[in-house]
Amino acid sequence: MPSVVKTRWLCLWQVRTKLNELDIVNRAERQHLETVVLSKTAANPDYNQPPETQSLMLLFKMHGPNGVVLAITHHYLRRDGTSSPHDPKFVRVANEKWIPRPCNSKPCPDCKQWQQKAIQTLSPRP
Repeated sequence: MPSVVKTRWLCLWQVRTKLNELDIVNRAERQHLETVVLSKTAANPDYNQPPETQSLMLLFKMHGPNGVVLAITHHYLRRDGTSSPHDPKFVRVANEKWIPRPCNSKPCPDCKQWQQKAIQTLSPRP
């Protein structure tokens, strides 16, 4: 796989869509990718999560000591076993590093288009 040569700052919804399209989380759950827990802490109470919720930063990579890093995500794991969708902090796409730019406080012009696509890619596939 070529080395990362370009960093792209994109709409966070576009990066979420790509994470979902690449099926990174599901591939890791099927053990086709390695998952590394970068951090696991109690969730900040300011983020309206139930008590005892854990905040996790996860790294997804190809297997092996020199496995290529494909994504880093954040998500919440609740005491009842449910979790939030993975929020990408970085996704590797070919030889590019896609990083979401913050759109939460002020939506970018691409948000409307990409938010709908991200939601569609989370829907169960037939």
